[in-house]
Amino acid sequence: FPRVRPDYEQLGKMGAWHLLDRGYRRFGFYGIADIWYSECYEKGFSTELERKGFDCSILQVPGTLSAKTRWDVGQGELELWLGTLTPPFAVMAAHDPRAAMVIRACERVGLRVPEDVAVIGVNNDTVACESCRPPLTSIERNDAEIGLEAARMLDRLIQGKTLTSDECVVLPGEIK
Repeated sequence: FPRVRPDYEQLGKMGAWHLLDRGYRRFGFYGIADIWYSECYEKGFSTELERKGFDCSILQVPGTLSAKTRWDVGQGELELWLGTLTPPFAVMAAHDPRAAMVIRACERVGLRVPEDVAVIGVNNDTVACESCRPPLTSIERNDAEIGLEAARMLDRLIQGKTLTSDECVVLPGEIK
């Protein structure tokens, strides 16, 4: 089944580079258990930090896609985890709504964003990014390019041409 997708590990690496460039030396990753793209972000992020000589604390909480799981599952665990990290530190989350959860949890436990904690998400979800105070920094997946590549792939299939690959991986966009 042909598909076009972002380079998930590269997105994680970009998060690490961005936070390292801003001088952070303590890191966390807030992910979603058993969700493959979250695992790829985490791998890119933590591997890049490790390559640069830094550790990364990881918290994975259950996903909320099942009908039986509430959206706020794991909030207490998130607050406890944030309390184990020494400010200043930086956290990358598996996507922008999770990053927004980190910002709200920081408020509840008395950590200041960005003074004590820097937070970065993925997807450049305008609603999530702009509803946060301060506004959330996010890495674009490059959805426009993904759409173009998918259209090109579909066009080749409609014309009866063979695909050079069943999977096209698109590099991420900008950090905003």
